[in-house]
Amino acid sequence: MIERLGVPPVTNEAQARIYASSINDRHRDAASAWIAQGAVAGEPGADVEGRERRRYARHPINGITELWFQGRSAPCRLVDLSPGGARVVPDGVEPVPGTAVRVALPEAGIRDATVVFRNKAGVGLEFADRPAAA
Repeated sequence: MIERLGVPPVTNEAQARIYASSINDRHRDAASAWIAQGAVAGEPGADVEGRERRRYARHPINGITELWFQGRSAPCRLVDLSPGGARVVPDGVEPVPGTAVRVALPEAGIRDATVVFRNKAGVGLEFADRPAAA
C-alpha cells in the first residue's frame, strides 16, 4: 500500500503507525524517525508515551557549518550533536529523508551522514559511522 502511494514522507500519527507495521525496513525507519522527533508526543526524541527513544544524548550547539549533497554545498546552522547524528538548519536548501550528505563538524572534521527527517526544527542527520551502542 505504501509503495502504491509513492512512499510519501511521514506527517502524522496514523501514517507513522502504518509505516511502523510495514515489512520494509525503510518504512519502519521512517516511522521511527518521525516518532523520535516528538511529532507524536510533542517532545523531541520521545515516543507516543513520552519516553526518551534516542540512542545517544544530544548536546545543543549553536554554530555555523557547511553541508554538502547532490554536488552542491550550503551553509547551515548546527543545532545539536551526538555520537550518532546531528540536527542542522540548512540555508536555502532542504534535502529530503534518505539523501546522502556530508557535514563539517567542529573538532570531528567532515562526516558522512544520511538525512533521516526534515521538519520545522531542521534536518536530522544519522552518521554513517555512528557507534554501535550508546
